[in-house]
Amino acid sequence: YAFSFVSNADVAIARYWKIEIFDEGNADGYLDVGRLYIGRALHPAYNYSYGDNSFGIEPLTDIQESLGGKRTFWRRGHRRVWRGTFQYLPETQLFGEVLRMASQSGIDRQVFLCIDPDDEETGQQRAFLGTLKTIPSIQQSVFARGTTAFDIEEAI
Repeated sequence: YAFSFVSNADVAIARYWKIEIFDEGNADGYLDVGRLYIGRALHPAYNYSYGDNSFGIEPLTDIQESLGGKRTFWRRGHRRVWRGTFQYLPETQLFGEVLRMASQSGIDRQVFLCIDPDDEETGQQRAFLGTLKTIPSIQQSVFARGTTAFDIEEAI
């Protein structure tokens, strides 16, 4: 699944995709692609709630402390994490697209987070391939509307 929370992009639905790359200036004669991701997209009816979201860096550092209190650190890198809460989404979307995405992705299948595809300045820092930390729950907040939240951590 790909998340696209703020987008004016056209949606293309197809059973098959054919990708043609024209690179006449490529002296090597081939293109090495590390990964190609084409998946379903979830476009929530409303943007995530301001004030109840976060974007951060989670350290992957092991810490060992001796009996005397001296700490030793083994820095292994870091991962990006994001949390977004969506309030007042239509129940049809919550119990349709959101529930389907949650059940198909689980916590072991990857999703692609793209907070703002039109952001040319910081878009690459905020978009990443990750997994759900937990399967999002759905709370019915008012008649025919509900709330859900996504916690996504970068897949390293």
